[in-house]
Amino acid sequence: MSWLTDFLDQAACQNEHPSLFCGPGSDVGETKEEKEQREAKASAVCRSCPVRPECREYAGTVLRHGEPTGIWYGQGFETREAERKRRLRRAAYQRQQEGQPS
Repeated sequence: MSWLTDFLDQAACQNEHPSLFCGPGSDVGETKEEKEQREAKASAVCRSCPVRPECREYAGTVLRHGEPTGIWYGQGFETREAERKRRLRRAAYQRQQEGQPS
């Protein structure tokens, strides 16, 4: 195991089935209501997690390399994507204020 994933042994999700966080798979499918319930349960597990900051850091690394699905550190894809866009806008604004090109 790498230093990036050493925290996983302490994660609240350790004993949960991966489908709770990533969905049942395309061959099964789920209704919108089922997805919302599943994601709410996954987020509740994340909220109780003692290594949430480490998960957030790891997810940021993984997600930069094209793994956008699932619940990470308690947030679904849409929330993470909105957060990422806010950070990009904030960084561009900061560069503009400092006189640097965007």
